[in-house]
Amino acid sequence: MVESIRRFHEQPQEAKMEWYSRDFSRKVNYYSSGDIKGRAKPVPAEWKDTLSCRAADDQWDFDALPELCRSPIDTGYLKSIKLSGHYYPACPEPDLTLGTIKHSDPSLLTLVLQDKSNGLQVLHNDQWVDVPLVDGAFVANIGDFMQLLSNDKFMSVKHRVLASPLGRPRISAVSFFLPSAENRIKPCGPIKELLFDNSPPIYRITSYVEFMNHNRVVGQIGGRVLPHFKL
Repeated sequence: MVESIRRFHEQPQEAKMEWYSRDFSRKVNYYSSGDIKGRAKPVPAEWKDTLSCRAADDQWDFDALPELCRSPIDTGYLKSIKLSGHYYPACPEPDLTLGTIKHSDPSLLTLVLQDKSNGLQVLHNDQWVDVPLVDGAFVANIGDFMQLLSNDKFMSVKHRVLASPLGRPRISAVSFFLPSAENRIKPCGPIKELLFDNSPPIYRITSYVEFMNHNRVVGQIGGRVLPHFKL
């Protein structure tokens, strides 16, 4: 998977332009600098290229994927809804930007498969801490929507990726687990079995669609979406 992402991104630019688009209703998008719509100072543009592939409820149209990436996805690595293959090119001035800005994922769960390059950091006690590399392991990130459904029993975490210094680019395959298409519009809130007299609901009833619409407003500039839904 990691090598197929590398091969895709390291093609000549003209070979990738078939997939270049910021129309995120498409099944496959190739784009740079994250979602820059609404990005405002002092949040920098990200030093990152992304190949984003989506499916509805595990129904993948493999013929729509770039040929270089079809086989690794089809072999069973992916049985989720969305995959992003991130490619962090070597940056001549890495101190002036970030590979990915500070954020928490709006998903239920995110699995990250990294290559052997450092750069992923989490915010812990107001300090940025490097996530140690474990060869062949996945990094599991709890998303904001999981925090809402679990009534803060499971907490999402702020994280970021440093820009890659000159040398070997950094590559990651990121799989986002989301509610099914049918359930994205259904009202939901903290799971009833997790509520008690001394643990009332913290968040109001919402839907994943409403949750994501607000995330597009604040999440892309490093803000948090959860406070908007607190009771």
